Amino acid sequence: MGVTRKLEPKPQEPTPHSFVIRLWPEKAAHNHGENPLWRGRITHVGSGEARGVVCFHQLVGFIERQIGRKGTEHCLLCRFCRRVFGK
Repeated sequence: MGVTRKLEPKPQEPTPHSFVIRLWPEKAAHNHGENPLWRGRITHVGSGEARGVVCFHQLVGFIERQIGRKGTEHCLLCRFCRRVFGK
């Protein structure tokens, strides 16, 4: 008799996600020719959900929420980001 083997299911591969990130410099009235403030918009291609961002941590938080990882709506380092990014 032949040996019957139970086939083990293959581990599920993670679902790929695609994002479009647009960044642009904004001249502020109080900037007086200094480094521009940067603004951005990130879009999750699969769902079409988009969000404006003013700091790196908001960008990362959006990505984490879209891929199902725990993220936060607001930047945990907003005080730092306000100083660096001028918001």
